[in-house]
Amino acid sequence: MNFKPIIFPHIDAKESVEFLKSELDKISFEPKFAFCLFTTNFYGKHKEIVEFLKRRIDFESVSFFVEAFGDENGIYPRGLALLLLDSDVDVFKTGEGDINWELEKIAVKLRGYDCALAIYPTLYFPSKIDLLKGFARDRYYHMLYRILRNDIYIRRFSNWLLENRLVIPINRVLRILSKAQIPIGSINLAPMEAKENTPLIMHNFEPIGRNVLVLAFKNADIDFKDVFMERGNSYKETLEVLRKQFAIKDYVKVKKAGVVIAEINGKPVKDYIDKLGIEKINEEKFVEKVEKGEFVTVTPYGLAFINKETFGVSTLGLLSTPLQFYTSFFEFDSFFDEAVVVGEVLAFDPADFVKFENLSLNSKKIFFIDYSSLLEYRGEVYRMYEWLIENQKDFFLVFVPCPSAFKKSDKRFLSENGKNLYYNSSGTTVLLELGRDAEEKERNYAENNRKV
Repeated sequence: MNFKPIIFPHIDAKESVEFLKSELDKISFEPKFAFCLFTTNFYGKHKEIVEFLKRRIDFESVSFFVEAFGDENGIYPRGLALLLLDSDVDVFKTGEGDINWELEKIAVKLRGYDCALAIYPTLYFPSKIDLLKGFARDRYYHMLYRILRNDIYIRRFSNWLLENRLVIPINRVLRILSKAQIPIGSINLAPMEAKENTPLIMHNFEPIGRNVLVLAFKNADIDFKDVFMERGNSYKETLEVLRKQFAIKDYVKVKKAGVVIAEINGKPVKDYIDKLGIEKINEEKFVEKVEKGEFVTVTPYGLAFINKETFGVSTLGLLSTPLQFYTSFFEFDSFFDEAVVVGEVLAFDPADFVKFENLSLNSKKIFFIDYSSLLEYRGEVYRMYEWLIENQKDFFLVFVPCPSAFKKSDKRFLSENGKNLYYNSSGTTVLLELGRDAEEKERNYAENNRKV
């Protein structure tokens, strides 16, 4: 198959349109699908490019915003990339009905494909009016919870968030789509700097809003890895792994339901976050920052939960917000009530993000890499690129929030939070291999088993 990235590493709408015109005229094959990627600092200036591409491209495309991207020439923290493929990609999208049922229908349609990639807003920041409605609903349920001390009001607020698709939880999406019994990658978009009506995802250059896109592939494969030590066989063993892998700040008891936390150590979440020294933010300031696109969603602290089934770990960042309840990007029901407050990850080689077993030299590879690696390793991130240059060809890097997956595997990843379901807020990579020969995969698998 053919695979062509067109990269414009600057933020200038007019120049980028001229550049795209020139490069598209040079394409020597007939593209059938395109990823159009903008870095988040391009937001607002992207509209002229979208209008141009709408007129120019007459095949399937998916567009969204990322923190950075890269190819064989380097890693780029600003600009746009048009990644063209000549393989057929079928695109499915949830509708306005119950999202669980919509995902169930897509799971049925995925049977017969080799793998799929879900792209959706796991945390959605709506308009100012909808934000204010959300604050009012939060205050109402929290008042009832505080007065009546009944956990049902935590669940009701969680249900309201889910019904309005302000949260589309990663573990629910993966669990439902996994019924197709093929590998599923999950690109769980949430803006690093939140703005109204973001994250913005487009199908054929039209916004999808609060929906899930699922790309279905043939002659392709999805793989997953995290960069951590292996999980333990019990709560106690995984707790020891956390002690070795992270800087531990505290051990806490959490009151939670659905995608909502009500208390940490018997106190409101806001009070606990204040103790961490994170700057407070009130409702007025929060709305103002979101309107200006200045609310930063990155934090040095996380709340690590251990899964009851697999003893894997998923970590939720701790930020100051005006909400009385605290919202998560995954559902808590399968996790213990005890949690660990963690700080920075203890050092490892950044190249581990892209070191997958049995990589085919003949395939085209797209690595969706957790964007926290950019913050954690900064200038050292080049080691990923350096390792790939020495060991691979035909690769493309995309830096996005917490890429996740369903993948049948014997690996004991720390981020396994359900049988063969992998997700965490940092340290993860999803690999999409295109045009990989099935016989070659089977040969490699058989060879590795013989070595074992």
